[in-house]
Amino acid sequence: MIPSPAALGLSRRKFDSWRVHQPIAIRTISESRTKFTGIVAPTGFGKSLMILGHALHSKERVCVLTSTKALQDQYVRDFGPAILDIRGQANYDCEIALVTVADAPCHGAFHANCANPAVSPSTSSGPRSKSPLSSPTINTGCTR
Repeated sequence: MIPSPAALGLSRRKFDSWRVHQPIAIRTISESRTKFTGIVAPTGFGKSLMILGHALHSKERVCVLTSTKALQDQYVRDFGPAILDIRGQANYDCEIALVTVADAPCHGAFHANCANPAVSPSTSSGPRSKSPLSSPTINTGCTR
């Protein structure tokens, strides 16, 4: 039996119980013998809670890819510190080249002489988004 969302550490106010098919889906994912499992479910199924419910119940590392920043923002709002929010290169500033990491000459791990050699190459900036989570470290690879 799958414990309630609150028993897994999620907000009782926001997630007081599972929707009808979520425990079955979580069990199906947990019992899968494949390395990767994909789930196709309709709008309103509660895929976000189902995915996090599986991760918390199984204690396995889970990667969720979203197609929109709005959905990624929803994950951050709904699950806060239970997830690590990592976004694309255009969402991080390169403090050395003073542009986004995506626009920096060294964003692809190519070493280049960036525009601002006075800034230490080991520094990084957090996401441009207003995520309440700790920002991941981005090493641009720029050199002095």
